[in-house]
Amino acid sequence: MFKAEYIFARILFPFIIGIGIFYFFPTEKMIWILAGVCAIIFITIFFINIFYKKLNAYRFKGFTGVLIFLFFFAFAGLLCLLNNEKLKADYFAKENFTYLKIWVNNEPEQTNDILRFKARVVSGYENSKQIKLSGQLLLALKIDSLNPVALKYGDELFVSAKYLEVEPPYNPAEFDFKSWLASQNVYQQTFINQSHLLKTNRNIGNPIIRFALNLRE
Repeated sequence: MFKAEYIFARILFPFIIGIGIFYFFPTEKMIWILAGVCAIIFITIFFINIFYKKLNAYRFKGFTGVLIFLFFFAFAGLLCLLNNEKLKADYFAKENFTYLKIWVNNEPEQTNDILRFKARVVSGYENSKQIKLSGQLLLALKIDSLNPVALKYGDELFVSAKYLEVEPPYNPAEFDFKSWLASQNVYQQTFINQSHLLKTNRNIGNPIIRFALNLRE
């Protein structure tokens, strides 16, 4: 194995472990702990590098190697938790709202009269006050058979804010739908009638993804 590949493997190994462990400990407190640990270790490594000769740092290379291992372990955990939208301060499910402004975040799939899609939350409304929000929502829409709404990726919508946490599997052999959605940063779901949805004339999705979906159709 080449030396460069060996170094990459030594960095990748603690990185993978950090992500694998801290994925199961999603708390805001842990973010601050990991940020502090990363800062302390980084400063220590930087200090050793600056005063390498004065400290005769070559005599404790093993200690420096452990510090580098711990840094990438903690840094990977920090990145993993920062990517968890549920831990953000403006996550929509932390407060109660009357209405939500959302946009369709994938290609809607229809089964009979139910249209399912993931939606990204933009803002919430309570007492005529708009509050900027973040997060994603799994939405099941019961379509009006007489006047069905046509939805595409990127369509902006207003919906009533009635959502619940995705339920875990209740049988040992049942598919873990909750964990599968959590891996996509989706933790809440809702079921609404078409009468509780208002479609605007705006499309705010990624133009490249929108073009690819339209081209496939």
